[in-house]
Amino acid sequence: MRSLKITVALAAVACVVAALASPALAAKEHPKAFFGEFFANVPSGGPVTPEHPVTAKTKEGELGALYFGTHEEKGAFAFQCGKLTSQATVSWEHSENFLTELKFGKCTAERRLRENLTERGIKTKFSKGFEMEFHANGSAEVGKSEGTATIVKGSKIELKVKGSTCKIIIPEQTIPLKAEKNPELEFESAEYGTFEESEEKLKIYPNGIKDELEIAWELEKLVFYVPAEEGGACEYTKAPGGKYNPELKVVEIKGYFEGELEEIKVKNGNVGFRTAAEIKKEEEEKEV
Repeated sequence: MRSLKITVALAAVACVVAALASPALAAKEHPKAFFGEFFANVPSGGPVTPEHPVTAKTKEGELGALYFGTHEEKGAFAFQCGKLTSQATVSWEHSENFLTELKFGKCTAERRLRENLTERGIKTKFSKGFEMEFHANGSAEVGKSEGTATIVKGSKIELKVKGSTCKIIIPEQTIPLKAEKNPELEFESAEYGTFEESEEKLKIYPNGIKDELEIAWELEKLVFYVPAEEGGACEYTKAPGGKYNPELKVVEIKGYFEGELEEIKVKNGNVGFRTAAEIKKEEEEKEV
């Protein structure tokens, strides 16, 4: 029997920070906003640490929508993938961030050449290493991590569309953009849930429950780059919906990215997300 606890990164409860100086001299400090945390553990094993990490992965992913352009509905280019998987190396038991690598398989593109004329089923390939980092405040980053613990600034992901002379690039970025400068605010770009599944292997799961993580995201105004140079394979022509960046020599086009990951599991362990309110309630119950 499986039950689902949905825990959205909204309605955060701020932590209380104790004053370290006398009231007369202490400067007023604002408590750090706390929205909740991802958790991972192995009940029958040792602690999860950088020296002893665990793998959190799933094959139950779905690409809801990925498109860019100025046309209504799906835009000038829209992408579909029959397979979406993810894998993360987790080296913590509690964290406000969750970095995972997504792999897209069996992908095709749909290209709208003009009104009422659409080319479908174009083979498309994502370059290796599509990374996403989800934050407890409901924001997310996309990019390529190069095997490090965070998204590398300035990294990019290429989408290779068969027969297209133009490259399509998704650069490293934070969505929404204002989350980069205001991490203390809460956002609604991503939400997280914890599946509680009954387990009969009590030696591995003493409380009879296995936790699995679920993530869903809707990233609006995702920025795409299309390299464009005068006299090159792709030249920039003034058109609605695109903005030419002369420094990078690319056309910047806004788009949309929606997807979800279900049944993210740790072998013989747990992974999930708890809101600040849930954590506070658990702490209060322990004190009783």
